[in-house]
Amino acid sequence: MLASAPPWLGLVVLVLGIALVASSVDTLETGLASLVTAERPATTLLGARIATVVLLAPAVAVALQGYSVLRLFLIADLLCAATVVPAVASLWPRATTAGALAGAVAGLLGTVVPGLLAGGDLGAALAAATSRGAVPTLPPFAGALIVSAVTTVLVSLAGREVTDLHALGARVAALPGGTR
Repeated sequence: MLASAPPWLGLVVLVLGIALVASSVDTLETGLASLVTAERPATTLLGARIATVVLLAPAVAVALQGYSVLRLFLIADLLCAATVVPAVASLWPRATTAGALAGAVAGLLGTVVPGLLAGGDLGAALAAATSRGAVPTLPPFAGALIVSAVTTVLVSLAGREVTDLHALGARVAALPGGTR
């Protein structure tokens, strides 16, 4: 695409790409440090920095493997598809922790079910769900969404536990200087 463009344009695109990545990583690091200090108010700045480095270590390890960025995004999107319904269902008063966890795990398994039904073994189903060459890619996403939704609802209804959101809200402490 840049082959017919002037060389200086390639340099501009490269600099902008690096700036975008650096900005995203900076935001991630800031968010992690903020989360650590919010959850553990006694954490020092050094402790938050150490926690951030420890939390970023798996991302650095994956980055050093040289995996395809598109495949990593596909895997991340599949993980999101498998867990979005249980996360949103937690707003439902009858949702239970067991239902959300079971739904998330079932959603992850649901990504490979279409590959298993197509006659492949587990390894081939995993490769098909996370490979760019797996056309169409809709079945793994549909499997994740449908299986996680059905499992979350069924396990939550089987638990018959109702969450009182008002009582739960009353137990949450207000921030200093804030209003409730």
